[in-house]
Amino acid sequence: MVSIFGVTGASESINQLTLNTIHRIKLQIGDRIPLAVGFGISEPEHVSTIIKNGADGAIVGSALVKVVERYGDDLENMTGALELNTTKLKAGTLSGAVI
Repeated sequence: MVSIFGVTGASESINQLTLNTIHRIKLQIGDRIPLAVGFGISEPEHVSTIIKNGADGAIVGSALVKVVERYGDDLENMTGALELNTTKLKAGTLSGAVI
């Protein structure tokens, strides 16, 4: 599911329209089809919010592309930054996680 209309990239927060849409879609599909939400998902808090509101997964492409852009050819630091970023984002999927 696309969480916002417009271009992809980081957002400050998840808007109520997105949360309402997650609820409506989940009522229709139940557990038959996993629901992943993307566009603007860039912080662990975003991931936590969409998961707590019924999404099964989060798509965080832009958040990771920014890390790759930041480190360019510095593969060692890029790898470490990607690992740290994905660990923090994944923490948002865990129930009761401290983020």
